[in-house]
Order: sequence, then C-alpha cells, then structure tokens
Amino acid sequence: MEHGEDECGAVVREMLEETGLLVRPERLLGRVLLPGLPGQVLAVADYACRLVGDPGAARAGDDAAAVAWVAPGDVESLDLTDGLAGHLREWGVLPPRPAG
Repeated sequence: MEHGEDECGAVVREMLEETGLLVRPERLLGRVLLPGLPGQVLAVADYACRLVGDPGAARAGDDAAAVAWVAPGDVESLDLTDGLAGHLREWGVLPPRPAG
C-alpha cells in the first residue's frame, strides 16, 4: 500500500499495474503473514473481486513475470509463496484436498 491509500484502493491499483485488469474488490477473504525473501515478511490480504474491464486486457506488468487465467484446481501447480495454497484453501478460494 502507498501512503494514504486504503486497502481496497491498493487492490485496484496493484491489479491494474500487475495484470492490466480493472477490478472492483467485493469482500475480504482473509489476511496472513507469510515468509518472503530472506529477512522479509509478506502481508497478504486476499480479496474476492469483480472484473470491471475486458478480460482480454490481461498482460504482465513490470512487477509480474506472467499473467494467466487459471482454474482453481490448477492453482497449486503454480510457483506460490510457501503456505499460500493452504490459506487459500482455508478461505474457500481453492477446493479442499481430496481425502485419502
């Protein structure tokens, strides 16, 4: 977040900067602190958002290596921050792991 920016404003700005997509945050799903680079901690706030603009406008910004539409069941195949998938599952973003 930038100085004076509220969390929803940061979500809109970051999504536009990193993906080229315009979104409207609808509800907070959860917050967690996760390990980042050595000596850093990532503060993650995950919001459910509604896409306001054109989904075809998706492009990787200067802070993103790539952008892609991914089915919820395929998210864990991506290179995620350690522990993020478990929190996304707890928040109902990802499907539960199959029993077994």
